Amino acid sequence: MNVRRTLLTSGITMLMLHVTPGPLLAQHVHGAATLDIGIEGKAGQATLRASGEDVYGFERAPRTPAERAKQEAALKLLREQGATLIRFQPALGCSVTTERAQVVSSKGGHDEVEARYRIACRQAPAGKPMTFGVSQAFRGIETLTVQLVSDTAQTSRKIVRDRGTVTP
Repeated sequence: MNVRRTLLTSGITMLMLHVTPGPLLAQHVHGAATLDIGIEGKAGQATLRASGEDVYGFERAPRTPAERAKQEAALKLLREQGATLIRFQPALGCSVTTERAQVVSSKGGHDEVEARYRIACRQAPAGKPMTFGVSQAFRGIETLTVQLVSDTAQTSRKIVRDRGTVTP
């Protein structure tokens, strides 16, 4: 059973790497973020990527104490509020915990933000729609492109201003 689970997890991970677009640094679109989700049974992981401009209002290194505070507040929200950004039905008993949230700098001075989350549910979320709170938390993000790969589904959806669902 563990060998089967390992193979399935490896397959989902490989599939996510295959269907996931290149780094956001190459795509860099203001007002847009990406969320890649992989779920197997009751567990999964997710990666949220967006421009620094859309998350905290600028996309370079902070220049003032006020900018540093604004950037750190946004990163704190990403670290502490994963369950408000990626929402499962309450009856599933899912937790969304942060593995990391960080600024990824580029050579051109266009900073990106990446947050990685671990998902653990008491009941498998297969067939149950997920909702999102990314635009509510970060007003600069209008469109969230969600790519989901699970043991029961593979889908991609554009969520505009948190309106829409994705079903694993």
